[in-house]
Amino acid sequence: MSPPAAPDTTRDRYSLVDTRNNNTTKRPSSIPKDGYGFYKLVLDTYLGHSDELIRELDKSHERHGRHGFPSRAKLAIFQLQFLRNERYNNHHLNRLSASPKLLEMCGLDDVPDEGTYSRFKKKLVEYSEQLAEIQDLTLRDLAREIRRLRKAGGIPKKAPPLGEYLAIDATDIPAWAKRPRSHCNAPDKENCTVKHRRHCDSPDPEKCTKHKPSADPSAKRGRRTAKGKSGTNTADDGENGTEGFFGYKAHVISDAVYGIPLHIVLTPANDGETTHFAEDLDAVLERHPWLKPKCLLADKGYDSKDNFVHTAKRGIIPVIAVRRPPKNKETGERRFDGTYTEEGRPVCMGGKPMAWLGTDPDGAHHFRCPAGGCHLRDKIDWSRYCDSEHSEKPEGELLRTIGIIPRFSKLWRKIYNKRGSIERWFSSAKRSRLLDKHQLLRMGKISLHVNMSMLAWLLTALARLKADDYRRMRHMYIRLPRSGRGAGGTAAERELAAVHVCQGCYLCPQHAAVGA
Repeated sequence: MSPPAAPDTTRDRYSLVDTRNNNTTKRPSSIPKDGYGFYKLVLDTYLGHSDELIRELDKSHERHGRHGFPSRAKLAIFQLQFLRNERYNNHHLNRLSASPKLLEMCGLDDVPDEGTYSRFKKKLVEYSEQLAEIQDLTLRDLAREIRRLRKAGGIPKKAPPLGEYLAIDATDIPAWAKRPRSHCNAPDKENCTVKHRRHCDSPDPEKCTKHKPSADPSAKRGRRTAKGKSGTNTADDGENGTEGFFGYKAHVISDAVYGIPLHIVLTPANDGETTHFAEDLDAVLERHPWLKPKCLLADKGYDSKDNFVHTAKRGIIPVIAVRRPPKNKETGERRFDGTYTEEGRPVCMGGKPMAWLGTDPDGAHHFRCPAGGCHLRDKIDWSRYCDSEHSEKPEGELLRTIGIIPRFSKLWRKIYNKRGSIERWFSSAKRSRLLDKHQLLRMGKISLHVNMSMLAWLLTALARLKADDYRRMRHMYIRLPRSGRGAGGTAAERELAAVHVCQGCYLCPQHAAVGA
């Protein structure tokens, strides 16, 4: 989208052009790359996008009860919990109270109690649309910064714009509850199963004390890639290297080049990836109309003819891994429809894979019998030769079998190798932004947690780009100045820093007086 004709002092939230400053390639050298200044940069960006949400929260306070802590401050505290990777609310509040600089950034002299903080997080579930708008604004800022750095030479100019290559996948989010046991619906205990009669100590099946329902009814049983104790994948039940778990799945669409998440949706764990493919793709394109994707990358979990066709109809090339065809018991070969090899090459009349000549402007692939020929190289009748050529246009089932970009080509493999970026994002968000670490029940609260985790990751990456630190864009750890001996500041600041360092023992008696 082109910029407006006249400069404006406000930002067009639906354009990738920032009209507030005509100079789009320079940034002050004083922008911090770490430390408390970096925290302030992240929080200022976040709160600058949260004006509408703050207004809605303030209106709610006007209708219900006293004001208490400002909404702006509580939003900052909530975001800091993800930025600092603090899993537990009480630990986060205790450590925040021992950091005067972070309290000053939030605009507070003291932190709220744990009950007030928990009620605020519960209330935020009602404002999912406003939080989604903050994510959208952050993503547009990321696209602007990437374009600015490409012009300035901070990013290789051959690198594509944000969203040209998309990757889709899902990851497990375990529930903070035990999975339910099977219930007995028999009218009386005598008609129950043998296992139920052996374990249940209640005469009434409806009041069974052994088969209680789960504390989180929104969570369901699903399957995930098996994880061994050493971190390698293992198969605990022999079923394709998977294992069962109880909880949810986060379906994510990300940029495959920069590893930046663009869209995230939480569903129960029993919802498969394929069933949400078309819905998620349409949602991300509708929510971000400035995206111009060329290819969509996915693993074998999304192998479906409907997914290939739907992606191609949206003008996007599907680069999706395909499951192996069944093996022929007589020949031992694996063929699609008996005609195409595992990698999508058609087979000649002599049974050998044909050589790919190229693709014409209409999208048709041209093949020829292999140069060495086969036992049918000589003329077999008046019209057919083994060295004849063959053409296939990938439509319908052939979209899956051969592909718009042939699956056997080096280009397909080069593009598909970018899919690993979404796996690395899962690992980064779980390790540093609490993606799967929560103490919550019900889908609404966990969905808020997952979206805030993604937003914290985006804000950190945006701050890295604003500081012209593209090399560390995906580094989520924010280094703080060293405290204790050799650290600067007054004696009181060093004492408070010592308290902050000792938070691992949660305000031990040695430092409790200093913290007071």
